[in-house]
Amino acid sequence: MIVGASGENIYPEEIESIINNFRFVVDSLVVQQKGKLVALVQINMEEMEKKYQILKQDMTRQVEDKVDEVLNELQEYVNSQVNKFSQIQKIVLQQVPFQKTATLKIKRFLYT
Repeated sequence: MIVGASGENIYPEEIESIINNFRFVVDSLVVQQKGKLVALVQINMEEMEKKYQILKQDMTRQVEDKVDEVLNELQEYVNSQVNKFSQIQKIVLQQVPFQKTATLKIKRFLYT
């Protein structure tokens, strides 16, 4: 649980479940940084390549542009489905998979 600026209880797991339902997201983690909610998101790059039909040789710059578009779309999607104090202020692309426990839960303490 995260306590918001006005004292409201924010449950990151609820926001993460919305994020994880987004089509290109593999995994996510919502944390509080400098008083703002930030989502760390791991994107399925193979699905991105399929969606935008990008050749591997030419993918670097084009995929980076498309990832930014997808992250903006994701932020709008999440913020339209949560209440005002649970809205995401920033989405950060997580380049490497999250470290997980033996039960496959994200080690949340490593990212706060």
